[in-house]
Amino acid sequence: MIELVHEDPQHMYIPGLSSFLESLGKRGAIRSELGRLAEGAADVERALRMAEDDATPVDTLMLCLSYDLHRHPLSGAPADAAARARRFVQLAERSGNPTLVQLAQQTAGTTHTSLGSWDAAIAHLERSRELARERGMGVWIQPVGLASLADAYRALGQLADARVAATAGVDAGYSLRTGECRAQIALARVLIAEGATDTDAIDAALKRAEALVEETHARAYLPFVAEARAELARVRGDAAGATRALAEAQRLFTEMGAKGHAERVAALLAEAPPHAAVERTG
Repeated sequence: MIELVHEDPQHMYIPGLSSFLESLGKRGAIRSELGRLAEGAADVERALRMAEDDATPVDTLMLCLSYDLHRHPLSGAPADAAARARRFVQLAERSGNPTLVQLAQQTAGTTHTSLGSWDAAIAHLERSRELARERGMGVWIQPVGLASLADAYRALGQLADARVAATAGVDAGYSLRTGECRAQIALARVLIAEGATDTDAIDAALKRAEALVEETHARAYLPFVAEARAELARVRGDAAGATRALAEAQRLFTEMGAKGHAERVAALLAEAPPHAAVERTG
């Protein structure tokens, strides 16, 4: 599409939506999920800069904002991510378009989850979920929002709510394979937080997530699988195994250029018991 429209931002495939800018933003989001974060960021930031032009319809700007925010949970949300999410919500509410309102609420929720603002994340994600139920829309993106909702509930210790959200995300995964991947990881982490008694279910969820990465080539999710395996090893009392899994997560985050996540995992590794660190380094 980018080549077909000769990079013309004013070519509209339907009124209000630029063929070029939507395709550029979408390519950036896809490249981010493939683990090519720098290329993804370049595409999305270019699309967003061009969409800020006064001649660009606001619907196109909102889609570009959604693609921008979509990549932040993978790369690590920047300091101004909450402000970007708030702007998207405000524009969507002003537009009166229920589909965009639902998308903005979900995207704001996933952004706040990545920032660790759990209450704000839940408020946005539950609102998005309510709109989806009422109007039967946004089905294809629901696994992403439900996975993020499960993460937020788990972080607050509301494990029953977290399990319901994660399970719903897995069940809705037919609509978006990368969304199912997120939901499987979220489900595994909830089961681990519950005490890791159902080891078969945890292993099945993580293996399914890895299979989905293989199927979709969405390598950006591999370090999150490694983090979940570290949590599982820690709960089982395997400090050395937890350290090895965290080191693998850090390696993958660093390789992809997810600096924020790499630094976060490095801090966890620094807290590892001395005997585990020795075992890890040989």
